[in-house]
Amino acid sequence: MWKEEIALTKVKETNPLKKMITDVEEECSRLKNKTFVLEESMEQVNSNISEKANDLKQLRAQIRRVDKQLEHHMQEIDSEEQKWAAEMENVEKHRTLLEKKVTLGYDDAMEELKAAKQQYQIVLQETKEARRTVVNNLAGVFTTAIDHLSIVDK
Repeated sequence: MWKEEIALTKVKETNPLKKMITDVEEECSRLKNKTFVLEESMEQVNSNISEKANDLKQLRAQIRRVDKQLEHHMQEIDSEEQKWAAEMENVEKHRTLLEKKVTLGYDDAMEELKAAKQQYQIVLQETKEARRTVVNNLAGVFTTAIDHLSIVDK
């Protein structure tokens, strides 16, 4: 009996210990599985982070290219605006110069017209005086001729 009691006590003591060992082994297995799943998730997250970092690098490079293109276009536009401004300034200078020349030419033409009108009036006056003189001379010649003819006819 003594042996049976020891065996029974041994079984009573070993059964909970075996159960605890089984529970611990199951918990270890569950934790290993959970660790494995977490490691896989962490690898996936790290892979996603790496992909997104590469995408971000590509986007930054693309932004730099677009910024350079924009800056180049803005420089071209600025250059064109400067050319147009210079051209407009040049055109404005030419317009102002032409206006001055036209005004001077008009003033000169008006002075010449005034002088020509004055000259015309002088020539007209002289012509009238010359006609009167011619008419007077012709009248004198006709009078003399008539007088002479009347004397000769008598």
